[in-house]
Amino acid sequence: MLPDIVGYISLMGTNEDQAFDVLRWNREIQNRLIKRFNGTLIKEIGDRILASFSLDSEAVYSAIEIQKECQEQRNPLKIGIHEGEIFVVRKGSLSS
Repeated sequence: MLPDIVGYISLMGTNEDQAFDVLRWNREIQNRLIKRFNGTLIKEIGDRILASFSLDSEAVYSAIEIQKECQEQRNPLKIGIHEGEIFVVRKGSLSS
């Protein structure tokens, strides 16, 4: 799952303090709801986060709840959900 705050770059250009408040508020909502739906926060990337779920349905339900809370605060998000297996390759773990 990859949520993205709509208009965040523009907001940073016009009101940096407000942009950071929006970012903090979004992080709190996203972190709470990702945990509620058994997700794992992998990485924060600017105004985006990367989260992983064992089940596609958990990602979808989490995204729906995140969207609802953000809509109530008039803080729209775009959320992409990518499905497929994730492989983590550690140095030295592959043999030829």
